[in-house]
Amino acid sequence: MNLAVVISVSEYQYASALPGCKLDAQHMQHMLQLTGRFDDILVLDQSPSTPDLRTHLNDWVKRNKGQLVDEVFWYFTGHGIYYGDARFCGRDYSPQLLEATSLSNQEVDDLLRLLQPRVVVKVIDACQSGAPYIKGHPPAFRRALEHSRLESFISMCSCTREQSSYAHLFGSDFTLTWLEAVLQRRSGVVSYR
Repeated sequence: MNLAVVISVSEYQYASALPGCKLDAQHMQHMLQLTGRFDDILVLDQSPSTPDLRTHLNDWVKRNKGQLVDEVFWYFTGHGIYYGDARFCGRDYSPQLLEATSLSNQEVDDLLRLLQPRVVVKVIDACQSGAPYIKGHPPAFRRALEHSRLESFISMCSCTREQSSYAHLFGSDFTLTWLEAVLQRRSGVVSYR
């Protein structure tokens, strides 16, 4: 079984709107559907609040937990911020209530691990989204490989934790380029390399 999540937050109560993110999600959902490889695609594209994101994601995990999951594809487009970890902002995002109004990268990873997939692919189009997974010197890398609970994990982010991502009315630069690269492939398997 292959699962996907597409999240778009384009309208915010306390931050600037990102209208292109709504189109990003529509394009990404359409591309995933066209592949025919995903059995369940959870789409949260109505600028959900962080509590709504948590509720929908937890319900989705409960619904699919215990299934034999080959791949999970997770996509987020919207505001992001780095504060000890990459954080993905819900419609209700407020810097004063960071934990309550954004999802941490670690929180998302922990949820996805509950499904015990063979492969996780995360595509993140948000400012400051490039969180380092392995922190430290070369021995830290070896320890991370030895203790990994996933067979394969791929994370693609629009920028590093110090950079901004760029969006326009018609979409975000990263997502549009990502989709263009996929569409250039005329036949055969698309590889996440």
